[in-house]
Amino acid sequence: FVFFNDDFFILAPVEPADFFRDGRPQLRGKWLNPFKLKVKAYLRGKGLLAPSQSRIDRKELMWRSARLAGIEGRYFFNDHTPHPFLKSRQEQFYGDFPQYLTQNAGHRYRDQSQYNVAALADHLEIAAGHADFVAPRLTYLSPSQKGNSLRYVRRKLARSAREQHQFACVQSLDQCSPEARAMIESWLDAVIQPAQTPPSHGA
Repeated sequence: FVFFNDDFFILAPVEPADFFRDGRPQLRGKWLNPFKLKVKAYLRGKGLLAPSQSRIDRKELMWRSARLAGIEGRYFFNDHTPHPFLKSRQEQFYGDFPQYLTQNAGHRYRDQSQYNVAALADHLEIAAGHADFVAPRLTYLSPSQKGNSLRYVRRKLARSAREQHQFACVQSLDQCSPEARAMIESWLDAVIQPAQTPPSHGA
């Protein structure tokens, strides 16, 4: 099973080996130290964080996922890339710990007590020694957080072409300036080609 975020694009042809090799999930991300997250959790517990600083942080959810899988001292940060899951591993974990599924699904909206399901899948495979780490080959675009800088967009698109990225994540396209949005949409139209229909044997 491969999970994709809703703001995700496949830019180039893919094959099963891009996600699984010999049954091993191919993970895209990097290891991070949770020190800052520990400080933040401590300050939150003491009521010392401003409301703007207390918002849900997906890195915290990934760190919690690592600990659920028995990994301490670091966590694997997976950005908006493909997330290959082994359903058998999920079934085993939730069969042993059904309360975690009920707890995570029991909130109508996001909650700070939750964990990241994709990160849990990654960490369970890592803990089992059953995963490989591969280059993300990802173009990550978030123009609205960069002042809708066209220079930023051009630089990202040039790097994508230079490094032959397979995947892209475009954050908040609806919040981009008309110029940035037009540039990105034009790029996507040019890069993503329609699937070719195999010729008919009777032709």
